[in-house]
Amino acid sequence: MPAAGFTLGFDLETADAGQLFRGGHDGPFIRLAAVIGPPGIPRLMAADRLPAALARAQAWYGHNILGFDGLALALMSADPRATWDWFCSGARDTELVARQYWPPRSREKGHSEDKYGLDAVAVLLGIAGKSADLKAIARKHGGCCRTMTPTRICLASTSWRGSPGTCG
Repeated sequence: MPAAGFTLGFDLETADAGQLFRGGHDGPFIRLAAVIGPPGIPRLMAADRLPAALARAQAWYGHNILGFDGLALALMSADPRATWDWFCSGARDTELVARQYWPPRSREKGHSEDKYGLDAVAVLLGIAGKSADLKAIARKHGGCCRTMTPTRICLASTSWRGSPGTCG
Protein backbone atom coordinates (compact mmCIF):
# COMPACT_ATOMS: atom_id res chain seq x y z
CA MET A 1 0.00 0.00 0.00
CA PRO A 2 1.26 3.54 -0.69
CA ALA A 3 2.83 5.55 2.10
CA ALA A 4 0.91 8.29 3.91
CA GLY A 5 1.62 11.87 3.02
CA PHE A 6 1.83 13.62 -0.30
CA THR A 7 0.80 13.07 -3.92
CA LEU A 8 3.37 13.01 -6.71
CA GLY A 9 2.77 13.75 -10.39
CA PHE A 10 5.08 12.24 -12.97
CA ASP A 11 5.76 11.66 -16.65
CA LEU A 12 8.27 9.44 -18.42
CA GLU A 13 10.29 10.06 -21.53
CA THR A 14 10.88 6.73 -23.25
CA ALA A 15 12.00 5.08 -26.43
CA ASP A 16 9.27 4.68 -29.05
CA ALA A 17 6.10 3.35 -27.38
CA GLY A 18 5.81 0.62 -30.02
CA GLN A 19 9.05 -0.86 -28.70
CA LEU A 20 7.73 -1.43 -25.16
CA PHE A 21 6.86 -5.08 -25.80
CA ARG A 22 9.04 -5.86 -28.81
CA GLY A 23 12.34 -4.16 -27.90
CA GLY A 24 14.78 -2.95 -30.54
CA HIS A 25 15.47 0.43 -28.90
CA ASP A 26 18.90 1.90 -28.27
CA GLY A 27 19.76 2.30 -24.59
CA PRO A 28 17.28 1.90 -21.75
CA PHE A 29 13.58 2.02 -22.63
CA ILE A 30 12.78 4.59 -19.93
CA ARG A 31 15.14 7.51 -20.51
CA LEU A 32 14.09 10.14 -18.01
CA ALA A 33 11.46 10.85 -15.37
CA ALA A 34 9.96 14.23 -14.54
CA VAL A 35 8.11 14.62 -11.24
CA ILE A 36 6.18 17.30 -9.41
CA GLY A 37 5.08 17.21 -5.80
CA PRO A 38 5.35 19.37 -2.75
CA PRO A 39 6.21 22.21 -2.95
CA GLY A 40 5.15 22.26 -6.62
CA ILE A 41 8.60 22.44 -8.17
CA PRO A 42 9.11 20.19 -11.21
CA ARG A 43 12.22 18.01 -11.05
CA LEU A 44 14.02 15.76 -13.48
CA MET A 45 15.46 12.51 -12.19
CA ALA A 46 17.09 9.38 -13.49
CA ALA A 47 14.35 6.90 -14.35
CA ASP A 48 15.70 4.26 -11.98
CA ARG A 49 15.04 6.62 -9.04
CA LEU A 50 11.33 7.05 -9.82
CA PRO A 51 10.03 3.89 -8.06
CA ALA A 52 11.64 4.98 -4.77
CA ALA A 53 10.13 8.47 -5.15
CA LEU A 54 6.69 6.95 -5.79
CA ALA A 55 7.08 4.64 -2.79
CA ARG A 56 7.41 7.70 -0.53
CA ALA A 57 4.13 9.15 -1.84
CA GLN A 58 0.55 8.41 -0.79
CA ALA A 59 -0.59 8.46 -4.42
CA TRP A 60 0.75 9.38 -7.86
CA TYR A 61 -0.88 10.78 -10.96
CA GLY A 62 -0.13 11.25 -14.61
CA HIS A 63 -1.76 11.04 -18.01
CA ASN A 64 -2.31 7.49 -19.30
CA ILE A 65 -0.14 6.02 -16.54
CA LEU A 66 -2.31 2.89 -16.36
CA GLY A 67 -2.10 2.49 -20.14
CA PHE A 68 1.63 3.07 -20.61
CA ASP A 69 3.91 4.52 -17.90
CA GLY A 70 3.00 1.98 -15.22
CA LEU A 71 3.40 -0.87 -17.70
CA ALA A 72 6.83 0.44 -18.68
CA LEU A 73 7.91 0.65 -15.02
CA ALA A 74 6.59 -2.83 -14.32
CA LEU A 75 8.18 -4.43 -17.38
CA MET A 76 11.55 -2.88 -16.54
CA SER A 77 11.46 -4.19 -12.95
CA ALA A 78 12.75 -7.48 -11.55
CA ASP A 79 9.19 -8.57 -10.64
CA PRO A 80 6.74 -7.09 -13.18
CA ARG A 81 3.57 -8.53 -11.58
CA ALA A 82 4.35 -7.28 -8.08
CA THR A 83 5.43 -3.89 -9.44
CA TRP A 84 2.23 -3.58 -11.48
CA ASP A 85 0.00 -4.48 -8.51
CA TRP A 86 1.84 -2.00 -6.27
CA PHE A 87 1.78 0.72 -8.94
CA CYS A 88 -1.98 0.39 -9.47
CA SER A 89 -2.63 0.71 -5.72
CA GLY A 90 -1.61 4.38 -5.77
CA ALA A 91 -2.20 5.40 -9.41
CA ARG A 92 -4.57 8.20 -10.41
CA ASP A 93 -4.77 8.31 -14.22
CA THR A 94 -5.81 11.75 -15.52
CA GLU A 95 -6.92 10.28 -18.86
CA LEU A 96 -9.44 8.04 -17.08
CA VAL A 97 -10.57 10.95 -14.90
CA ALA A 98 -11.12 13.07 -18.04
CA ARG A 99 -13.18 10.28 -19.65
CA GLN A 100 -15.40 10.17 -16.57
CA TYR A 101 -15.80 13.95 -16.35
CA TRP A 102 -16.30 14.38 -20.12
CA PRO A 103 -17.75 11.05 -21.29
CA PRO A 104 -17.30 10.19 -24.96
CA ARG A 105 -20.23 11.28 -27.06
CA SER A 106 -22.43 8.89 -29.03
CA ARG A 107 -20.65 6.40 -31.24
CA GLU A 108 -23.20 6.36 -34.06
CA LYS A 109 -20.32 6.45 -36.56
CA GLY A 110 -18.57 3.58 -34.78
CA HIS A 111 -16.13 5.86 -32.96
CA SER A 112 -16.18 8.94 -30.78
CA GLU A 113 -14.80 12.22 -32.08
CA ASP A 114 -13.69 13.11 -28.55
CA LYS A 115 -9.96 13.19 -27.89
CA TYR A 116 -8.33 12.34 -24.57
CA GLY A 117 -4.64 12.76 -25.30
CA LEU A 118 -2.61 14.91 -22.92
CA ASP A 119 -2.82 18.07 -25.02
CA ALA A 120 -6.57 17.65 -25.70
CA VAL A 121 -7.36 17.26 -21.99
CA ALA A 122 -5.12 20.24 -21.18
CA VAL A 123 -7.19 22.35 -23.58
CA LEU A 124 -10.39 21.21 -21.84
CA LEU A 125 -8.87 22.33 -18.53
CA GLY A 126 -7.52 25.59 -19.94
CA ILE A 127 -3.88 24.78 -19.13
CA ALA A 128 -0.73 24.19 -21.14
CA GLY A 129 -0.14 20.69 -22.51
CA LYS A 130 3.10 18.81 -22.84
CA SER A 131 5.76 21.42 -23.44
CA ALA A 132 8.92 19.42 -24.11
CA ASP A 133 10.24 15.96 -24.81
CA LEU A 134 13.57 14.22 -24.47
CA LYS A 135 14.64 15.07 -28.02
CA ALA A 136 13.96 18.77 -27.45
CA ILE A 137 15.90 18.71 -24.17
CA ALA A 138 18.79 16.89 -25.87
CA ARG A 139 18.81 19.39 -28.79
CA LYS A 140 18.77 22.34 -26.41
CA HIS A 141 21.74 21.00 -24.49
CA GLY A 142 23.75 19.67 -27.42
CA GLY A 143 23.29 15.97 -26.73
CA CYS A 144 21.80 13.08 -28.65
CA CYS A 145 19.00 11.35 -26.82
CA ARG A 146 20.24 7.90 -27.91
CA THR A 147 23.61 8.35 -26.22
CA MET A 148 22.65 10.66 -23.41
CA THR A 149 22.57 8.99 -20.02
CA PRO A 150 20.08 10.11 -17.36
CA THR A 151 22.95 11.67 -15.41
CA ARG A 152 24.09 13.75 -18.40
CA ILE A 153 20.51 14.82 -19.12
CA CYS A 154 20.03 15.71 -15.48
CA LEU A 155 23.21 17.76 -15.32
CA ALA A 156 22.46 19.49 -18.61
CA SER A 157 18.88 20.20 -17.60
CA THR A 158 19.77 22.26 -14.52
CA SER A 159 19.96 25.35 -16.69
CA TRP A 160 16.78 24.31 -18.51
CA ARG A 161 14.89 24.09 -15.20
CA GLY A 162 16.42 27.35 -14.08
CA SER A 163 18.51 26.39 -11.08
CA PRO A 164 21.02 23.81 -9.93
CA GLY A 165 19.76 20.99 -7.78
CA THR A 166 16.50 20.39 -9.65
CA CYS A 167 17.56 16.89 -10.62
CA GLY A 168 16.47 14.06 -8.37
